[in-house]
Amino acid sequence: MEHKWSELRLWNGGECPVGLDEMVWVLYGDMGNNISSAGDYYWSHNGESGDIIAYRVEVKPKPLIERWANVYTRDDGELVVGLLFKTESLALAAANTGARQILLREIRE
Repeated sequence: MEHKWSELRLWNGGECPVGLDEMVWVLYGDMGNNISSAGDYYWSHNGESGDIIAYRVEVKPKPLIERWANVYTRDDGELVVGLLFKTESLALAAANTGARQILLREIRE
């Protein structure tokens, strides 16, 4: 699985700066690096080469909401969109004769 990461944040030690279950990429003083949950690391500094000096947080994708709609054209040429359904099969079951099913996608912030 490929990760997407936040900008690099410099770290001078202290308490864990993110949620313990957040996936992070850390850079150590000896220039080694690692990927794991934030709770797996010791975030304070001891003046050793294994101190975390920078980190990135995994950027999680925003939730994608998908809904199916029945669409048809009235006799006067106006496009009409019907109710929204969670699945294409539900939209098909409720469709009027001549209706097309279209997929609508929305990204929630």
